[in-house]
Amino acid sequence: MLTANLGAQDLDVARLVHPEVAQRLSLDDEQRAAIQKLLLERTEKLATTAEEGEKKAIAEDYQARILEVLTAEQQAQFATVQPLQKLMFQFRDMKWEDVLNWFTQQQDLTLVMDRTPGGSFTYSDTRAYSPSEAIDLLNSVLMTRGFTLVRREKMLVVMELSDSIPLELLPRVTLEELDERGRFELVSVLFPLGGRPSD
Repeated sequence: MLTANLGAQDLDVARLVHPEVAQRLSLDDEQRAAIQKLLLERTEKLATTAEEGEKKAIAEDYQARILEVLTAEQQAQFATVQPLQKLMFQFRDMKWEDVLNWFTQQQDLTLVMDRTPGGSFTYSDTRAYSPSEAIDLLNSVLMTRGFTLVRREKMLVVMELSDSIPLELLPRVTLEELDERGRFELVSVLFPLGGRPSD
């Protein structure tokens, strides 16, 4: 079992709310909600004190409490999870097929693409993007061309928006997880209607 004596720099528990990390550890909805609640409490408590020793004690306490939400297997797996790789975009008139092949190689994903988006991609930025942010950026441009990217475990599927998209391919998320997803990311969400008709 992991304990707080592993430094915060070694185990940044805030990474547990990233969709990629949560998915890799197979966190269930209850675990995700508990972690989000504890992280929010930690932020509020840290904001109420200016004393460094007290801040360190609060951080260590909440790190231990958050790690307790994980199973022993998830804790061991989390200790080996590498920090999320950040990506930088420096493309000039590059074919979409080459852009998407580059992205999937960087993320160790398998690209599934029946049809290639037309045209080329030009984008240059000094900002570093997380994998989710990178997919969102690519989707914001691809959607103007009638395509979208759907990430499903170790696959990145290029889909044409004019086709019907099978719901089974879309990642299922909870309402609480919706804020963690990109603005241009297609997902499916189940929520109670509270007795209202479904149409």
